[in-house]
Amino acid sequence: ILGVALLYLVFGFLAFTGRNWARITTAVLTGGFVLLLASGLVVSGGAIDTITLASVLLVLILGAVAILFSPGANAWYAARR
Repeated sequence: ILGVALLYLVFGFLAFTGRNWARITTAVLTGGFVLLLASGLVVSGGAIDTITLASVLLVLILGAVAILFSPGANAWYAARR
């Protein structure tokens, strides 16, 4: 798990430096994380505070991916080519 976290950080850094392929890879990894988190939430039947925290985390994660593919970000990545 630590290896995946480090890989995720490397892809995030490379996406920040303007590598479009790293942006796409980060979005794919994030999508997988969202699916794992959502399925864990459904299966666990956790307490309301756990569900609330995980739901807030899901919204923040999906918002970050949306920002990665916003028109401003797309223009920035296109200018970096």
